[in-house]
Amino acid sequence: MDYYKMWDDTDNQRVIIHVKDVNDEPPYFINRPLPMQAVVQLNAPPNTPVFTLQARDPDTDHNIHYFIVRDRTGGRFEVDERSGVVRTRGTDPFQLDMEYVLYVKAEDQNGRVDERRYQSTPEERLSIVGGKRAPQFYMPTYEAEIPENQKKDSE
Repeated sequence: MDYYKMWDDTDNQRVIIHVKDVNDEPPYFINRPLPMQAVVQLNAPPNTPVFTLQARDPDTDHNIHYFIVRDRTGGRFEVDERSGVVRTRGTDPFQLDMEYVLYVKAEDQNGRVDERRYQSTPEERLSIVGGKRAPQFYMPTYEAEIPENQKKDSE
């Protein structure tokens, strides 16, 4: 049996491979603590910002939109789907210590329609209280250093 050798010598060739990030990771809320908590002034006029939803998407080319999934406020709030800013609606005053509850989610609009269920956060609760609320801290302790000669009200 005869055979032919097509190349006598070996050679090297540089090959560049570009790996494209597939849109396969869902976004997630970075707001803490969960459930999310906010306060609204009792006399807040329409369009007053009360909270900003923030989500991240591990994929490149993220295009996150924010939605109210369930509204337990009677339509007292709306969310800007691009910025995540939750604002007041209507002119009725808010009630002192009344809790207004929204269920929200963030969705990656770059996901394929058949994969949409994998391209959104779980539904999260946003509790908005009328009036004042005690300060909320996510970490149990915080540390900071301040020089002993720091002037009052200086940065």
